[in-house]
Amino acid sequence: MKTIVLYSSYFGNTKSLAEKLAEMTNADIQGIVHGRHFRVFLHMIGIRGGDYPIIDLNDYDVIYAGGPIWMGTYAPGFKRLLKNLDITGREIKFFFRAGGGNDSRLEKKLKNLAAELQFTTAHTVTINGEDRTGIIEEKLKALIEGRAPIIEDPTEEE
Repeated sequence: MKTIVLYSSYFGNTKSLAEKLAEMTNADIQGIVHGRHFRVFLHMIGIRGGDYPIIDLNDYDVIYAGGPIWMGTYAPGFKRLLKNLDITGREIKFFFRAGGGNDSRLEKKLKNLAAELQFTTAHTVTINGEDRTGIIEEKLKALIEGRAPIIEDPTEEE
């Protein structure tokens, strides 16, 4: 099976997780790293940063996608990354990096995004800023092995 790890990263934390996951799964890796000069408030009002590559996912059996958590949900750049891909009908395994906050709104937002972009979610893990190396590796292994939490029926209407 051919695997790809996709990610959106602003300060390099999600990028390092993506690199670790790609190493653990022998996967190809493709990401968007937004420059450090990029101001959060500009992004939040819709000013775009980063280059979004065109990636043909037809050659991949397993797709991982990751991004940072901001204010309880995925950052805007993560959604833009997925919107630029043809992921209709595909199963996506997610990993997220939460610096110090939580992912309280993440599940609902992923369900809505799944319905909008017509993909299904499999397993999802959130790596917190205080997680140590062993915990991070265990969470990534759980994602790879299918032991991570599943977002139930992502296309369900609320």
